[in-house]
Amino acid sequence: HPSRGGTVLERQVGLSQNSNGALSLPGPAESGNSVPTHDSTEDMPSASNTCYSAYLVQEAQRRQSSSASWQIQNNETERVYDGVTVRTVNKGKARGTSLIPDVPRWKICACLSVTIIVCVIIAILVPAALRSSRRPSTLSGEPSTPVHAGSSYAPSWTPSLSSPLPSMSPVPSILPSSERLLEIKGLLVSIMETDSISLGFESLEDTSSPQYNALLWVVEGDDRQVNWLNDTTSLVQRFALATIYFATGGDTWKHDEEGEYSFLSSDHECTWRSKNEGYHGVFCDDNATISEIELGDSNMTGTLPEQLGLLTGLNRLRLPRNELTGNIPKSVSNLRKLEYLSFYANDFTGPLPFEKNSLPLKSIDIGSNILSGPIPEAFFTYTNLTDFWLQFNLLSGTFPSEIGNLTNLERIQAGANSFARSPIPSSIGNMTWLTYLGLDRNSFSGSFPDFICNLTSLTILKLNSNRLSSTVPSCIGELKQLRHLFLSQNKLTGTFPDVFGSMPKMSMLLIDANMFTGRIPPSIDQLEDLAHISIANTSLEGDMSAICNSTWASSQYFNAAADCYGEKPEVTCDCCNLCCRDD
Repeated sequence: HPSRGGTVLERQVGLSQNSNGALSLPGPAESGNSVPTHDSTEDMPSASNTCYSAYLVQEAQRRQSSSASWQIQNNETERVYDGVTVRTVNKGKARGTSLIPDVPRWKICACLSVTIIVCVIIAILVPAALRSSRRPSTLSGEPSTPVHAGSSYAPSWTPSLSSPLPSMSPVPSILPSSERLLEIKGLLVSIMETDSISLGFESLEDTSSPQYNALLWVVEGDDRQVNWLNDTTSLVQRFALATIYFATGGDTWKHDEEGEYSFLSSDHECTWRSKNEGYHGVFCDDNATISEIELGDSNMTGTLPEQLGLLTGLNRLRLPRNELTGNIPKSVSNLRKLEYLSFYANDFTGPLPFEKNSLPLKSIDIGSNILSGPIPEAFFTYTNLTDFWLQFNLLSGTFPSEIGNLTNLERIQAGANSFARSPIPSSIGNMTWLTYLGLDRNSFSGSFPDFICNLTSLTILKLNSNRLSSTVPSCIGELKQLRHLFLSQNKLTGTFPDVFGSMPKMSMLLIDANMFTGRIPPSIDQLEDLAHISIANTSLEGDMSAICNSTWASSQYFNAAADCYGEKPEVTCDCCNLCCRDD
C-alpha cells in the first residue's frame, strides 16, 4: 500500500504493440480487429489507466484458436499491493459480450431466500384456496336445485333405493353445498353419536338412504326452515319423523277410517296427524316435545330406522297391525321416558334388543311377529311392567324364573312360542296381581302347578296345548274371579274337581283332549254365564241338559262340544254343536 511505503506495479501481461500502436494479445488475430487503447507508458500509475486484465489474457491464451476483439469502455487493472493482487473494475460494458455486474453475495442469497419462501407460501395457499372455492357437498348426489314442499312433501327429485350410486371418476363432481346443510349435518351426526345411534354418519352419506332423504328435506324441502340454533328440538324431531316417513313408505300411509296423514307439511310437527282430525298421528306435551306416536293400521312397510331413538321424549309408541319388517331398532333403549310400546302384528324378526333398567316400561306388546331367541334378562328389571305380551313369536330357551321379579305384572301372554320343555316357573306364584296368565301352546311339562291357586285375582288362565300331567287340584276353586279356563290338549288325569259353584263368573270352560275320567262335575249346571264349553275327547260322562236349558244356550254365540256321538255316547247333550267320540 502506498501509504505504507509499498510500491505499486502494473502486472505485465505480455502484451505487444502492433504497427498501428495498438496493443494485441499473443497469438493469431483476425486482421482489422485491433483493439484501441490508451497509452500505457504515460499514465500507468494513474487510477484511470486502462489495460487488459489477467483474466482476459488467460482466456485468450486458452483459446488460441479463436479470434477476439474488444473495445474497452471501462478499464480493468490488477494492482499488486505488498505482493497481494487486487483487481480494480471501472464500470463499463464491452461490445460483443455480456458482463455480469459484480453483485454482492449477500444480496444474491437474500433474493434466493425470498424467492424460496414465496414459492413455499404459494404452494400451500393456492391449493387451499382452490379447495375452499370448490368445496364439494358431503352429500353425494345432492340435487342442483332446491326441493320444495307444499302441505305434503312431494319433491320433484327424490332419491330412492333404486337410485344409482355416483360414478367413481378420478375427477369428483362438485355438488352444490350450503353452510346450512353442513351445519345441520354436523349437528345431527353429533347428536346421533352422543345417543349411540348406529349408522348415523354413514347413512347421511348414502344417497339411497331414508336418512339422506330426511336430511335433504330438512335442509331444502321443509318450508318451515327451522332455526336450528334456537330450536334444536324441533329440527331433530322433524328429521327423525322424516326418516321414519321415508323408511316406511310414508307416501302410502293411510288409516282406514281417518284417511291420509299431514306428515312433512310446513306445520309444526306436533300437528302431523290424520287429516280427518282423528286419534292417529303425532302428539306432543306442553313443551312441544313429541310424547306419543300412534300409527296403528296405517299401511306402514319397510324397516323402522334407528333414528327412532332420537325422539327421547316419547311416552307412547304404538305401531300395531302394519307390515314393518327387520329388527326392532336397538335405539329403542334410548327412549328413557317410554312407558307404552306396541309393535303388535307386524313382521319384525331377530332378537329382542332391550337393555337392563333402560326404560320405565309399563306395557309392552310385541306379539304376533317373528321374533326369536330367548327373553332378555333386561325385561325382568322393568319392575313397573303391568302388561307383557309376547305371544305368537319364535322365542326359545327356558322360560326364565326371573319372571317372578315382576310383582306388579297384571297381564302376561307368552303363548305360541318355542320355549324349551320345562316346568312352569314356581316364581309366578308370587305375582299376586296377575289377572291374565297365558302360557298356552308351548312345551311346558310336569305336574299341574299348584301355585296357580295363589293367583286369586286371575280372570283368564290359559295353559292349553302343553305337556302338563297329573290331576287338577281342588284349590283351583279359590280362583273365584276366573272367567276363562283353558286346559285343553294336555295329559291331565283323574276326575275334575267339583268346584264350579265357587266360580260363578265362568263363561268359557275348555278342558277337552285330556284323560279325565268320572262324572261331569254337577256344579257345572250353576254356571249361568257359560257360553263356551268343550269336554270332548275325554272320558267324562254325564248329562248336560241343565246347560242346554240355560239362557246362553239359545244365543248364536253359544258353543258346546262333548263326546255325544254314536249309539252309546258318553255324554247326553241336545244343544252341542259338535259331538265327538274318543276313537
